[in-house]
Amino acid sequence: MYPSSVRKITDQHLCFQAASAVLFVVLYLGGIELGHLLSFPEHFPTFWPPSGIFLAALLRTETRQWPTVFLLTLGCSYFSDVSLHGCSGALSLGFWTVNATEALTGAWLVRKLLRSPPNCDSLHDVLVVSLVAGVLNTMVGASLGALLITRVVAGETFTEVWHLWWVSDMLGVVIFTPLLLTLTAPGKIWSVEPTLYRKAEAVTAILGLVFMSELVYGPAQHPIAFLVVTILIWIALRFEMRMICVANLARSIIAIGNTKHGFGPFATDGTLSEQVLQVQVFLCLTSASFLVLAAVVSERHRATRILKDSEARYRDLVENIDDLVDSVNCDGRIVYANRAWRETLGYSPEEVSTLSIFQVIHPEDLPRYRRNFERLMQGGTLDQMELRFITRTGRTLIVEGNCNCRMIDGQPSATRSIFRDVTSRREHESQLKSYHRRLEEANRQLLRLATTDGLTGLQNRRAFEGRLTEEVERSQRYGTPVSLLLLDVDHFKQFNDSFGHLVGDEVLKRVSRILEAVARASDFVARYGGEEFAIILPNTDASGAFSLAERFREAIALEPFQDRGITASVGVATLNSGFPLSGDVVDGSSLVKAADEALYFSKLHGRNQVHLAEDLHYLLT
Repeated sequence: MYPSSVRKITDQHLCFQAASAVLFVVLYLGGIELGHLLSFPEHFPTFWPPSGIFLAALLRTETRQWPTVFLLTLGCSYFSDVSLHGCSGALSLGFWTVNATEALTGAWLVRKLLRSPPNCDSLHDVLVVSLVAGVLNTMVGASLGALLITRVVAGETFTEVWHLWWVSDMLGVVIFTPLLLTLTAPGKIWSVEPTLYRKAEAVTAILGLVFMSELVYGPAQHPIAFLVVTILIWIALRFEMRMICVANLARSIIAIGNTKHGFGPFATDGTLSEQVLQVQVFLCLTSASFLVLAAVVSERHRATRILKDSEARYRDLVENIDDLVDSVNCDGRIVYANRAWRETLGYSPEEVSTLSIFQVIHPEDLPRYRRNFERLMQGGTLDQMELRFITRTGRTLIVEGNCNCRMIDGQPSATRSIFRDVTSRREHESQLKSYHRRLEEANRQLLRLATTDGLTGLQNRRAFEGRLTEEVERSQRYGTPVSLLLLDVDHFKQFNDSFGHLVGDEVLKRVSRILEAVARASDFVARYGGEEFAIILPNTDASGAFSLAERFREAIALEPFQDRGITASVGVATLNSGFPLSGDVVDGSSLVKAADEALYFSKLHGRNQVHLAEDLHYLLT
């Protein structure tokens, strides 16, 4: 069992198909009778609507529905020919075969030339349906029909029958096929919505056309045929395809009907066949011409509507994005600024129209912008340009973006710029840079605190050990000597006990200054601990180190201290000296140990002395 909703949709579809079939039968029978009504040669229609109705039905329906269309047209043709007009069944079947072949040929041609079912709302559709298919497929029908008529009706010539049949069918295709295709086109086909005013205008135009057609083609035969053309042009320009199709139908019925009764410009000269041919050709040519005109107008209106829609979408997009968009003419006047630009800078649309871009640029950036503006006027582009804008309230905004210039015929028209407000980002970046600077400074202070002796300002023992490791590695890598001095202030504990720790601290500070003053730029002076100092002498051999140690000792001994004289003892050790004291000196710790032994020897033998670690071997043996 199918769901009720599916059954409901299926029932609605069947009802629609049944109603479409009934409507088609009524329309096709009406077309047949209209063709007979307007026929004024006794046996040949002047205007045959069924040819256009048949072709439109095949073009609008799917191929699987064509058998239904063929059966319906066969039934309508047989009923009209046999029951209403006394034609034999065989002849009716022959006429239907000709009409079916003609419609099938036309549908095949149209589907070959068009990728999608035609709506006759474009010039391409009109040319294919009305001119190509309308001319070629009716030639096929006219040829078959002329053969049939000349076989059945005596005294009829093939050429005369062929002309009448061909033009009558072509007139039916030119008038009815575009009309039915436009009326049954899916979706909106009007380029301009039919308001009440336009509906009234359309009714007036059709009534005016009917009235003028009666004056031109009727019994009065007023020589004002140009007025009919004027109204048709009015309809084509204002109401496009659907209305021009209705106008062509109304004008053709009036022209053929009056000519049949001997009225109008076509009923005055020539034989009956010539009169028929004249009115047919005239109506075919004029109808096709106005179809082409209406198609061109429709395409132009659609193109205009598409362009307006595109412009509206673009304007809506530009107007509502968060970026600042402006357009500036060659004089610097702002011709457009979007909503974000106006709201960010605080100007109303009216105020923007009176502004120059140079009024909102920061004075410091103005010279640079003027140079860039000149580049833009020469067709250049600016990428990632940064500027400062001044808002209406005087606040400074930092913006960055791209600018280019629209050129028309090689001449600059206006610049187009898209900026982003980066004020907050720049402020954050500035704050972040400030934080980084402060952090680096804090790290430097921390490093200084971690590696500097608080009392003397010299490098502390931690810094000394790190530097000593570097110098020893460098000495071993390049084979250069490095020496170490360990200096100890003599009898410093007794000095503290006699004069106090504060005075002792001052002595240590003055000793530190002396050491820094005597040391070379490449030397590294550190407080090793208590009253003991360490001095690293890069690229210095034992003799050089001894000389420097003597200078340090003498400078301290000669310094006039307030309470009493101060002396110092010094021990010197050198790496890569070849001296094997206590084993080879191969690293920083052994170098410190050797210097400490030399210092101990200086203190043990009277203080205020300098001894080399390599001399201890000879002194102790």
